[in-house]
Amino acid sequence: MFQPLFCVLFFKGSEQMLIAETTSGEIINLLDFSGRQELLQGQFYCPTCHSPLIFKNGKIKMPHFAHYPQADCHSFSEGETLEHLIGKRLFYQWGAGAALLEAALPDLPQRPDLLFPQRLVIEFQCSPLSSQRLQERVAGYHAKKYQQWWLLGGRLAAANKLTPLTRNFCYFNQRLGFHFWQLLCQRKQVILYYHLQELWQHQQLAEKVVFSFEKESLNSVLQFLQTFQPKHRWSYQQGLTTAYQQQLMKKLGLRDKKILTIQGLLYQRQGHLLQLPAILYSSSQFYLYFGDWLLYFRFLIYQLFLKKAGHSLKSLYQLFLAEVEPFSEASHFPLVNQQLVWACFFTETWLLLTTGAKNQGKLDNIYQLPLKNMVR
Repeated sequence: MFQPLFCVLFFKGSEQMLIAETTSGEIINLLDFSGRQELLQGQFYCPTCHSPLIFKNGKIKMPHFAHYPQADCHSFSEGETLEHLIGKRLFYQWGAGAALLEAALPDLPQRPDLLFPQRLVIEFQCSPLSSQRLQERVAGYHAKKYQQWWLLGGRLAAANKLTPLTRNFCYFNQRLGFHFWQLLCQRKQVILYYHLQELWQHQQLAEKVVFSFEKESLNSVLQFLQTFQPKHRWSYQQGLTTAYQQQLMKKLGLRDKKILTIQGLLYQRQGHLLQLPAILYSSSQFYLYFGDWLLYFRFLIYQLFLKKAGHSLKSLYQLFLAEVEPFSEASHFPLVNQQLVWACFFTETWLLLTTGAKNQGKLDNIYQLPLKNMVR
């Protein structure tokens, strides 16, 4: 889905707008307009719903337009905080004015904050957004072939903790693994957190790259992302089998609904949650995505591994996809290509079974393997 080759910039988060329409139909962009005192005497309208707007030019907040309280406009329904306005200005200036501010999209009933020429959607999320609403937006942009770059505000991405909300905004690709973006307006920085990994003990690992608005241009960052080849440092820990089994045993004793479901499915395949081959309890970068379901999916691959003679890897992968089809519904990672995750997870597990977790080098090179025949 998203490979940072970018196109529309959003900053969602009371409502404050930076563009308005005059009585003559002219579009006023406050980021490009210097005579703001002149605007105090003018009349302005929303470019979408055409209802009257208020121009606010106070001493504390940035100058902006706003709907009257009784207005019912859905294009700007989520409004923007001061952080949004500052972030929008930063990106607009960073793109050297190449973006259209709050441009209307002809094929979608939503107005992005910034639109770059290559159909790139960038959203700067500063307030909580439900997973369902995010999925609707992502699906809409994806259907219309917009690339999407979502960034989280300073308060939404908690330091050293991958929250459920943060997970919703994670991407996944072969070079960066699971990753997400953050915009820190006060520092004028964009931060890429990549190689995200969660261990079953809930320990979370990540690496990061910091891009400065003052030191790098937007184009240089985009070019960097096309050539960036990070060194993979996944943690494939063994020797934790007993501790993990003890945690699973505790969950079984507490009648954890999810764990009981997994155990029931394993039982149908002559398996038991606490008696799987030790290698299957090794940590994985995909625990962040699957949680404890990872054990069941690994066991499916393990059973295919036992009868691999006479079968190509591709045919075995197709058998695996058929087995996991019931689990391929919408996930809590709407920005992630699920087919790519299945392919990489299958490859990781297969290498784990054939080389063992001690062969860190081969496992780290998982994303150098050709997956084009495995991803539909």
